[in-house]
Amino acid sequence: MLVWSVVVISIFSGIGLIISIGYGLFSQKKLIQNYGPDADNFSCDRIITSGFKKINTKTLFLFRFTYFLFCCGIIITDLVLHGQTTLVFYTFWNYCIQTVYFGLTSIHYLYFKQQPESAPKIRSSIYILFQLNLTLVLFVSFVTWVILLPDALAQNKEWILLNFVSYCEHAINVLIIVTEFILNTMNIQIFYFTFVIAWLLLYSVFCVIFQLSGGFSPYFFTSIDSPYTILWLIGIIFVLFLFYLFTFGLGKLKTYFLSSSSSASSSSSISQNQSHRVEPTFLH
Repeated sequence: MLVWSVVVISIFSGIGLIISIGYGLFSQKKLIQNYGPDADNFSCDRIITSGFKKINTKTLFLFRFTYFLFCCGIIITDLVLHGQTTLVFYTFWNYCIQTVYFGLTSIHYLYFKQQPESAPKIRSSIYILFQLNLTLVLFVSFVTWVILLPDALAQNKEWILLNFVSYCEHAINVLIIVTEFILNTMNIQIFYFTFVIAWLLLYSVFCVIFQLSGGFSPYFFTSIDSPYTILWLIGIIFVLFLFYLFTFGLGKLKTYFLSSSSSASSSSSISQNQSHRVEPTFLH
């Protein structure tokens, strides 16, 4: 049963990983080719500017850079308190890419000031990481408080999740990523979901290799000893897709409200000065 489970999980994860990454990169490349690297759907402005006129680019940078430093502190604290064991958990993986996202957006802001409309590779990475983080932060927090906490309570191990580091990695980060989503003007593209799948499948491959090397199963649904692990994996992909659809819908609502606000502002300005043409701040 163990051999069968390992083979199925490995083949499913390996093939899925290759397909999802390949399709995601192909779709992004096609988008850039169709609209150009500086088009509205992929522009620098959407990364460094906020949808709120009272929040300038410097304020957004300070928000991101401050949280980046905070994340670095939490990662160090987690490693000091729990040692290398923490490296095995999906939460830690996701918290690391969230830290990378806020670090890259900070670097992009500084780089953009010196060389406008440049750094296409950083920009591409930021778009991918933003879509990843928005979905995964919500998903991981949901799994933690709805599935893992009840299981920990049943085993009298609630202390594993009810502590300062856990609150930072499963609650505060939700508030931060939602705030980031509200403040920036980046679009949510449906094809970026392939990177969400790829990240999960990469973790599943790691879990298989780690357990075959004598390690433990990080979660009860990742054990290679269970014949139901592959079903859990498929189920998680489905739930992730639902979460991504939710964020995609929120993205559409954000775009609508930003466009409406911009149109109203433009109309008001035009009525005050008919001879002066005002371009809308945000485009579809």
